[in-house]
Amino acid sequence: MRFKIELQIDRMSGRVLPLNYQYELAAAVYRCMSRCDAEYAAWLHDNGFTDDERGGKRMKLFCFSNIRTPRFVVEADRLHIEGDRATFYLSFLPERSTAAFVKGAFADQVLEVGDRVSSVVFRVVDLTILPPLSHTVAVNDEGWAEGVFRTLSPVCVSRKNPQTGRADYLAPEAEGMAEALRNNLCQKYRFFYGKDYEGPMDFDFEVCGAVRKKRIAIKRFTPQETGVVGYNYAFRLRCSPELLDLAGDCGLGEKGSLGFGFIGTM
Repeated sequence: MRFKIELQIDRMSGRVLPLNYQYELAAAVYRCMSRCDAEYAAWLHDNGFTDDERGGKRMKLFCFSNIRTPRFVVEADRLHIEGDRATFYLSFLPERSTAAFVKGAFADQVLEVGDRVSSVVFRVVDLTILPPLSHTVAVNDEGWAEGVFRTLSPVCVSRKNPQTGRADYLAPEAEGMAEALRNNLCQKYRFFYGKDYEGPMDFDFEVCGAVRKKRIAIKRFTPQETGVVGYNYAFRLRCSPELLDLAGDCGLGEKGSLGFGFIGTM
């Protein structure tokens, strides 16, 4: 389920965000969920959904976009917001992801986002439910959903390097990208529904236009700081409506719960 969340900036708090605010925004989202249901938010944070049959890997099935504002200026590692309003998009696919739960968690709440250098206090002033992604594009006579989309937060796809043991982050034009994105969605399907996806596997993915690389620091200024690489771009996608809606609800690619992979229509 996808939501558009309108924010009002508290002028007294300042208007300067770190460019790397994804981790802090994720923490603010968890805090809002905790106010509504502390037990559930703690479970989602500590556990997520588990695929016990394949090694017990855990996955949090939600994602969010970058904070979007009409006017801003970037100076060094800071983002200076001009104006009093901003927007971000949130989507997730937990069992209790109902409109009532999300409205209860976020309506009239305050989100403080930032690091030890600067932060901004946002108040939620409006929350709108968006249609499933497959409802915003054409579905042909054969049942395929096809459209042109854009990333509203960077898409991250990685492979483990057998020589270094570290993750290599793939550009969207990399060989096998369509297969990697499709397999990730099938894995999310299995985590949520507890069974393998058995629908159509066709997945045509094509980048359209310029690609912008984004390196994001997670847990900055701490001993646990790590860097994650994602990419922003427009793309054409043709797949089953079921897989498209899954991408819309819990993100395309990896690390959705850290602010990667939120997509929308052009």
